[in-house]
Amino acid sequence: MVRPELLWQEATHWLYNARVLGEEKSRILRLSDLAAILRDGILLCRLANTFSYGCIDQTHIFLQPQQSQKSRFSCSNNIRLFLDACRTTFHIPESELFEENDLYDLDDFERVLRLLSHLSHTDKAKKVLRPFPAVCSPSHVSEHSDLYSNLRDEVEAVEEKESIYDAVYNYGKEESEKEMQIYDTIVVNSNARISSKDAWANFKPSSQREHCIKELLDTETNYVENALDMILAKFYDPLRFLLSPEDMEAIFINIY
Repeated sequence: MVRPELLWQEATHWLYNARVLGEEKSRILRLSDLAAILRDGILLCRLANTFSYGCIDQTHIFLQPQQSQKSRFSCSNNIRLFLDACRTTFHIPESELFEENDLYDLDDFERVLRLLSHLSHTDKAKKVLRPFPAVCSPSHVSEHSDLYSNLRDEVEAVEEKESIYDAVYNYGKEESEKEMQIYDTIVVNSNARISSKDAWANFKPSSQREHCIKELLDTETNYVENALDMILAKFYDPLRFLLSPEDMEAIFINIY
């Protein structure tokens, strides 16, 4: 049985060795630090692409460089992308997956760590890195610990200190449900889910506010597709296996 207080530390080292953690690793001093960094799902998507390049379309990931932008809508999108990759690319059983709220709401962060451990033991991941814990399978990881009991409060305290604007984006349950209803209306039709890109292309603004929103999003979308996506695909991803994390951070500063 793996001691729970060591599991999150092993996960941190494993993520660093996978080169999805750069300068963030120096900020991970407690379990709550790791939970806060993983909460938006961005690093998890990068992790999946590390073991199976292109299994998650980069243009579908909502990049959020600021803590204040961690809305449920964006984070849930990224978490779903990661979970879908675990199902379809890494063939991890449904019973081993966590729920979105286990990570975003931190209802069961230990379950998140167990999934990362399970992912590390898949064939694709083991070709790149040694799994964790190396001494046993994910099923032998401790299933409960008081270490996680106050995790949500600790993470929210950390994020509140990092940005004075967090209160604007700290949606309650009612607001979260409204966001998901908006998402379903825009992105999902009555029969099948369509891509957010196609949904936005068909969006017709009907007010001055919506025209402003569309102009802003169109500008950002073009920037991502024509510049950032090219940099990630042609330079960042190939070089991350050749350069040290420090060199990657120096060259690609502000991209991740």
